Amino acid sequence: MYVFECLDCGGIAVGWTELVRRYVGYNAPIFRKTKLAIDRAILESELVDRPEDPFVLLNPGQRSQATRPDLAAAPVLG
Repeated sequence: MYVFECLDCGGIAVGWTELVRRYVGYNAPIFRKTKLAIDRAILESELVDRPEDPFVLLNPGQRSQATRPDLAAAPVLG
């Protein structure tokens, strides 16, 4: 179920505005470096808590490719 459907089911009115939100991500090097460091800490914690969870195992590989594509997720995946 999508967010709008959930809101509608809950009796919350949903409408459109002329506002546009532009998301540019973490393109600036300093922000990207900080974001990747935070993500890594969270993922390492998740690996300890749920080492067999497929979602938890997927994300270190994605983050490793963003920072060191030559290493990918080799240490995590064996």
